[in-house]
Amino acid sequence: MLQAHRAVEDIVVLTCCGVFTVGHVSPRALDHLAATVRHGGVLALSTRLSYLRESGFAQHLEELITKGELTLVEAYDNGPYIDEEGATYWVLRKDR
Repeated sequence: MLQAHRAVEDIVVLTCCGVFTVGHVSPRALDHLAATVRHGGVLALSTRLSYLRESGFAQHLEELITKGELTLVEAYDNGPYIDEEGATYWVLRKDR
């Protein structure tokens, strides 16, 4: 997916909103995003609530945290997103 950017790894803050929603990407896309961020860098992203319920995103994120690849800095649950539903907003730090 982002293979062309793997060599960059100079991104300090990566923001990704509106991507983690039903029918767009799998939770494994988080691995690709994390690969572009330097050690100690920050990822800020949103997950639409329906995606969070249906995709296994939370479980995949927990695996990455358990492996020591990411740290959860902050999560804002059921924040405003669109009229139909809210989103969870995440701030993650890359540890490896």
